[in-house]
Amino acid sequence: MHDALAAAGIEVESLVPAGMGGRSYARFFATASTGEELFVKVLGSEERSADLLVRLWRFVAFRGVQDELAFVSRKRTAEHEALLALMAAQAGVRVPHVRLATRGLRGEVFIVEERVRGHTLDDVPVESIDDKLLERVWEQVERLHAARIAHRGLRRHNVLVDEAGEPWLLDFNLAEAAASDRQRAARVAHRRRGMRSRC
Repeated sequence: MHDALAAAGIEVESLVPAGMGGRSYARFFATASTGEELFVKVLGSEERSADLLVRLWRFVAFRGVQDELAFVSRKRTAEHEALLALMAAQAGVRVPHVRLATRGLRGEVFIVEERVRGHTLDDVPVESIDDKLLERVWEQVERLHAARIAHRGLRRHNVLVDEAGEPWLLDFNLAEAAASDRQRAARVAHRRRGMRSRC
């Protein structure tokens, strides 16, 4: 992984595993030679079969729902995620800055972002999730929708609360640009109910 990042122009001094993420991504915390803290998501060749099964399941389970990304290559999917995150950031949404999305030396696909220190809502104590925090989350979602972007994966583990208590939106791999009013409204109504029922 060090070699793959170096070949892409990012020299790292340390790389620490951070577990598996959604859609079979392996995750790492990295420190660049400049001292910058990074977050790296990787789909290695050994995870490709598992990822294909996940996408096949999504296609079968949600075949009535348009899902153009179901069988797109992992490189194109990573590029899509990076592009939608950049679009969201340009719209004023609090999103980790994307440094890179590319294919590595041995066929692995990875996305490199700035690391934002904090915890996702899954890991935040329930008593700390109050109405004020949820209002700040929905402010970010409203900015996203004002740019006609639908996240399509807005769950508790995709909302990170930083050390200052501010929410960030993560993982734009399922996001859609130029989303209709109906698509955006339906997603928000569903996620509001889901987040409040767990808080």
